[in-house]
Amino acid sequence: MSKAMNSNQHPTAEHSNTITDMDDDLVAMAHQAAEREKAMPFKEALKVFWPGALWSMCLSLALVMEGYDVGLVSPRHFSHRR
Repeated sequence: MSKAMNSNQHPTAEHSNTITDMDDDLVAMAHQAAEREKAMPFKEALKVFWPGALWSMCLSLALVMEGYDVGLVSPRHFSHRR
């Protein structure tokens, strides 16, 4: 175990594993995967992540429709009496 750190010290590279208990190989693989995803062309990203893109489009469409609903069907339409 390493010495206890003072409250004003920030963790360094040598202390990072003892604080977070993360595997260095796993962290390196995650960084490589993130870089591959950032470098991925748009069409390939849509092929790979199509469920997420579809979900995002549906949610965005629902929000837009809600905005139009509030603008088109206002309370003044229901305020008149017969």
